[in-house]
Amino acid sequence: HYSNMELNVLAKQLSKISETNKALMSQQSMLTKANNDLKHANELIQNNMSFLSHELKNPVSSMISFAQILHERLNKIGEQRDKDSIDLIYQAALQQDKQIDFFLKLCKFQECGKVIESEPVDLRQLIFLNINMVRHHAIQKKVNIEVDIDEEIPMILGDEIMIGQIIQNLAANGAKYNKEGGKLTVKAFVRNNSKGKKDVVIEFIDTGIGINDEDLEKLFKKFKRIEDEKNSLIFGYGIGLNYVKTCVIAHNATIDVRSKVGVGTVFSVIFPSYMIA
Repeated sequence: HYSNMELNVLAKQLSKISETNKALMSQQSMLTKANNDLKHANELIQNNMSFLSHELKNPVSSMISFAQILHERLNKIGEQRDKDSIDLIYQAALQQDKQIDFFLKLCKFQECGKVIESEPVDLRQLIFLNINMVRHHAIQKKVNIEVDIDEEIPMILGDEIMIGQIIQNLAANGAKYNKEGGKLTVKAFVRNNSKGKKDVVIEFIDTGIGINDEDLEKLFKKFKRIEDEKNSLIFGYGIGLNYVKTCVIAHNATIDVRSKVGVGTVFSVIFPSYMIA
């Protein structure tokens, strides 16, 4: 026989078990709903990727083709200024095509964790190409861009489009968030790491507004921008550095940032020794 006290304790324990079971069932229902929402979101991503690959790439391909035709004709009858203008249109269309491919690759990597394409990449050529794509930002702020690449910089293994976007986003930020008449220095060099092996480093050094220590952790979060009176007029969605971080991770590389308010910021992208071609 159980005493009344023991029966009361048992009843309370059974009541707690019942409440816990209800809570678990409620959480399971919420998890099921969240899983269905994720499945729906993945379907939307796949549909958007299909849209991008068809609806956006087709007109860009047409722009590239017509720019090539016009360039060939202007070689015979056109002035140098006209040929230069067509070259700019052609290069811009090529870059837009690469950016669409980049978005598609980024979606696949983030969603499926697929291995990136790994081919030898000419860093020297890639840096100059992508710096030219953001010079209009520098012109607007009268920022001087200086490029310093070691003569013996090696080829690295990676995805040319994704590495190009790393360079382009960091260079664009270095120009946009710089001081009027400031300077952006882009360096590429090889240095020894703590294990005595060689890493390839690309640095972006600006003389811009700088970043507070408490804001550094926000830098690589999607849709997070550091809002203050100095950059409130600079257009952006807060996704560029998030893309950069994803591309860095995809290459097993690392990114460091050092900054001092009113002095400037240094972004360093480090490709490990085994990425050297």
